[in-house]
Parts: sequence; C-alpha cells; structure tokens
Amino acid sequence: MNLDIHEKETFEPETIIIVDTGKLSQLGRWKEQLKSKKFSIIAIDHHIYDSEIDQISDYYLIRPKANSTCEIVYDIFNLIGLKPSKKTAKALLSGIAYDSKFFSLGGYKMFEKVAKLLKIAGEISDIKEIMNLPPTYSEKIARLKGAQRLQISRIDKWVLVISQISSHQASGARGLISLGADFVMVSGIKKDKLRSSLRSTKKFYDETGVNLGNVASELAILLNGSGSGHPTAAGFNGRGTVEELEEKTIKIIKDKIG
Repeated sequence: MNLDIHEKETFEPETIIIVDTGKLSQLGRWKEQLKSKKFSIIAIDHHIYDSEIDQISDYYLIRPKANSTCEIVYDIFNLIGLKPSKKTAKALLSGIAYDSKFFSLGGYKMFEKVAKLLKIAGEISDIKEIMNLPPTYSEKIARLKGAQRLQISRIDKWVLVISQISSHQASGARGLISLGADFVMVSGIKKDKLRSSLRSTKKFYDETGVNLGNVASELAILLNGSGSGHPTAAGFNGRGTVEELEEKTIKIIKDKIG
C-alpha cells in the first residue's frame, strides 16, 4: 500500500493513539514510555478489557464484540463526519478482512461497513492482493517443523494439537488448523522469552464456548505473563517452560469443556 512506517520515533508527540492492542506488553519498549504519561493517550481496541491500558489512557474505547478494530475506527470517521480517503479505506478493509478471516466471520453490521468502504476503495480483488503476501522461507520452514512436531490428543469429538517452533508461532498455528485440528497451541522460546499462539475453529468455539482470549488471560495470571485475544485466536507471552504452559493450557481447555 506504499505506507511509510517508522519504527523509531523522531518527534515528541502530544498525543499517542494505541490501536488493536490487547495488552500493554505487546508494545515492547514503548510500554515504559507510555507509563511515563508525558503525553495524552487514546486507546481503541476490540480485545477484552485490560486494566493496565485503562490506567494509562485518557480515553479508552473498547468493543470486544467487534470483529476488528478497523470497524471501530470507521465508526469514528462516520461519527465526526469524515470520509476516508481511498488509501485509508483500503487499509481499513484490509484490517477487517484479516480479522474476519477474509469475511468468513461477522454479521450484517460488519458487511454494511465493508460495502460502504468498497465504494471508496474499489474492487475486493485489490484487498485480496494486498493480503496475499507469500510466506518467507523461514515461515515455510517453521510451518513444516510445526507439522512435523505436532502432538495430538482428543476430548470427546474434538482434536487438540500442540506443537513447538521457535518462531512464526501464529503462522504455524493457522497451518495446523487448516490441516484439520479443532484446537491448536504452538509455542516456543527465543531469547529466554516464551511465546505461544492459540487457534481454534469457529465450530469448536460455538459448541464448547471456550473463548481463547479468556484462556490466554487465565494463563497470564497462572504463569505471571501476558495474554489476550479473541474467541478463536489468542496469544501468550511470558517466561517459563513450554511443557508447563502446554500442561496448564490443556487442563484449562478440559475443565471448560467438562
């Protein structure tokens, strides 16, 4: 989309807007700067409520039932009477498409927004082209290793899969879901940091009621880490062993299914 992205700040802002961030720890080195409160902070998100983000924010807008933060941003455009530019409309559509698994999730309100944004942005094929980035070599290898190392267990009719790779955990988890698993957890340790990606099918969530965002939050409390997400996709970051994390996760899943 030819957007300029700067990873290092080159100015001192008066206001910082945090979007699509379920936990403050996701912001890395920015976490401590945000806690310093040298500027106004606005947070806009569709994850579940986080007390730490609420504490540092001057304005905290969350809508956990929204499929994407981009939908909330579009509503703000409408509220203040602004029409998104073509580039902005494409960016918002791309965000909605990604979080809705390319429009396979969501209700009529989301599709109303999509239709209005398409009038500005153009063809849906343009959005698909933006999102269809080929995986890197390292991502391909990580996915294959994830499949090679998987362990399968079963609860009732549900197939649960765990695996370990040192990077690209989210991509690895998506790959294993596409192979037929109902629930997947892919974890790994890199530079002493434990990371894990959780995924499930919509059918698994609909029939069991197991919300992976809540599972990740429970893991964060149990293992003194950070975790957040959505009903069918979540992440955990912390320290410790992969084995302990896997054991506690499977126990939580089993307890919730009953």
